[in-house]
Amino acid sequence: MTAVKGFRPEINFQDLGGYTAIDGRAVRNGLLYRSSAPGLMNEEELNLLRDMNIHTMMDFRSRKRCEKLPDPELEGYERIQMCAAFESLSDDLNGSFTEFFRMLADENKTVGRIDGRCIGPSTGTELGDGSADPSEYETDAAFSSALNRYLTEELGYQTDIPYLVLNPDLEGKWTFQGENVKLAQEDILYKTISKNSHLKVWVMCGYYDLATPFFCAEWTYDHIFLNEENAHQLQFTYYPSGHMIYLNQESLAQFKEEAKVWYQN
Repeated sequence: MTAVKGFRPEINFQDLGGYTAIDGRAVRNGLLYRSSAPGLMNEEELNLLRDMNIHTMMDFRSRKRCEKLPDPELEGYERIQMCAAFESLSDDLNGSFTEFFRMLADENKTVGRIDGRCIGPSTGTELGDGSADPSEYETDAAFSSALNRYLTEELGYQTDIPYLVLNPDLEGKWTFQGENVKLAQEDILYKTISKNSHLKVWVMCGYYDLATPFFCAEWTYDHIFLNEENAHQLQFTYYPSGHMIYLNQESLAQFKEEAKVWYQN
């Protein structure tokens, strides 16, 4: 999947060609595209879109969001609004994803939360806090072993205190600047970006991340409603990885090259 030239980064217009399906076959280039904000395209970008002979546009946003930021009007294409298929879902996009983790429950298996590509045996414990996450089993062992070795052998630090890669008890006490509230970034980011014209925000998304799913990030930033002159301060990039994009060698190389460009600009 590659970004299509001629479109601004905030439009996030990408060719899905080259994406490998589960059966090993790859999507052809120039056939399927995706964009997070077609309604923000300028006239130059719309002309590029017209030249691409798009026949069908499938919109996965809510009806309310479509009304606030409608898709561009183009001749000769069919528009399909997919939101009806998802209206039964909770409005809380950061809610429970237990149904995804249990997709293979009939086989007594669990889908990974940190990385949905990892499959492991069901243990009967909770999924939401990661205690039964097969993808965390694989990463926690590597991280904790590497850090303990570094502390004891290289730094010479000796202690009997156990090292916890994650601490659910501590996380449960985080108040997000208030009691009994959920973290909402929209208002904070809108005010911060609007006040600071030099601030740039880079959102890196792993396609297989079910802990902080990329579509939740898209929804959040899609509701900041930045002024057009500030839109360039926000950038999204996507990686064929889980929660920690750097664990995938291909994604790590991609991140390194994109980081060079991002810092230079």
